[in-house]
Amino acid sequence: MAEVVVKRLGELETSAGGGFGLVGKTLGVSAFGINVLRLPPRYADYPEHDEAQSGQDEVYVVVKGAARLVADGAEHELTPLSFAHVPCGVKRKWLAGDEGATIVAVGGVPGGAADPSYPR
Repeated sequence: MAEVVVKRLGELETSAGGGFGLVGKTLGVSAFGINVLRLPPRYADYPEHDEAQSGQDEVYVVVKGAARLVADGAEHELTPLSFAHVPCGVKRKWLAGDEGATIVAVGGVPGGAADPSYPR
């Protein structure tokens, strides 16, 4: 039987100097990708990128603070409990607001194992 794993934000394995919390890796998730970004106030150095190579679409949810998502040149202001879906081939970049931002990123390959109709 699978084991339940519970970790707090400060207990996650990290990369990028601690600003990128490796949620999936820490918890042992293999069905989809999930990470948390912690951006300091007015942070503008998040690298622009797309997920064309991985094929992953991503959904982001801001859980604390505020940030602007720049996707294919269009800017979108996200505040707590705002959600954004960015398809794999779309270039994206994050710009943190005055208080910084904590953002959860969930990714998966379209047509993969996840059942989009769940829960019913």
